[in-house]
Amino acid sequence: MSQYYLSSVNDLQSMEAISRLMQEGIWSLSNMCTSLFNAHVDPVTDMCSNFQQIRGHIEHADRCLKESERILKGKLTCLDECMVRLTKEQQHVQQEKQEKNLTIETLHRRKKSAEESLNASNAAVKQAERNQEAAEYELEKMEEMKTSGKLVVIAGAVITAVPVVGWFAGPPILFDGIETIVKAEAAIVNAKNEVKECMSQMWKHTINIEDYRSRISKTQNEIKRTNQTLNNVQSNIEWLQQRLVAIAQIQHNFKAAVYHMNVLSGRVNVLEIHTGGCIYWEPVIKIIQDVGNAVITIAHNQLLNGQNVPALINTLSENIRVISQQVCQ
Repeated sequence: MSQYYLSSVNDLQSMEAISRLMQEGIWSLSNMCTSLFNAHVDPVTDMCSNFQQIRGHIEHADRCLKESERILKGKLTCLDECMVRLTKEQQHVQQEKQEKNLTIETLHRRKKSAEESLNASNAAVKQAERNQEAAEYELEKMEEMKTSGKLVVIAGAVITAVPVVGWFAGPPILFDGIETIVKAEAAIVNAKNEVKECMSQMWKHTINIEDYRSRISKTQNEIKRTNQTLNNVQSNIEWLQQRLVAIAQIQHNFKAAVYHMNVLSGRVNVLEIHTGGCIYWEPVIKIIQDVGNAVITIAHNQLLNGQNVPALINTLSENIRVISQQVCQ
């Protein structure tokens, strides 16, 4: 169980305290029955003696039952508070889980977008490389033409064929060849820059994808831990609900026993006033049976059924049976 909300040690200690009080109460009731059985009964007035001894057993049993009920009431209050805290924790953890699920959905979308951008950048790199190859090929052709003199020959041919005009036409033709080379070189530079830029974008998208993968994995692990926490909280709530029902039933039984003890004490007080310290036998037997049955019902509960309880129950049951038979005789 969660140490913050539920302490199995404290729970066990409180139930052991109640069990001890209950056993003391059973013992006192058994002793009361024995005292009644051994008391002198006046055959004329049907009154019994040793009032103080009997009354002492009744008062002690009454104190034990009432103290047990008080402890149970406090325990129920504590368990109710634990239930409130557990419910709040459950809501908090559920909210965390929802937020993490939204986070992981967002990360998946961003990862997918980065993968699409990576594919686009990859295609752009290939296109830039083709552009670079084309520009290098064009420059290579221009360099070959320049090396072979084809550009000059063309210009010279014009000059030879038309000497006067050639002086005017030759330089523009030569200039066009040089300009073509310059443009090819510039195209290569641009293509290389484009390749670098696209490669940079590819690297950027690759890093982003790896980052998203890492964050997704981390968030998935967090969700697993959150689910485990949620399962633990749910288990605690279910355990606590069962405990509340069980403790409430025990408290109900103790209330019944305390009620019968109050009735018994009331009858004894009334009889004491009217008999000068003696108790009529028959009027108290029925209520003793009610008290005994209520206490025995409590004692059969597994949460309170200690090592000595079965023997105490048997003794109390036998004593009640004996004095009941005595009344019937």
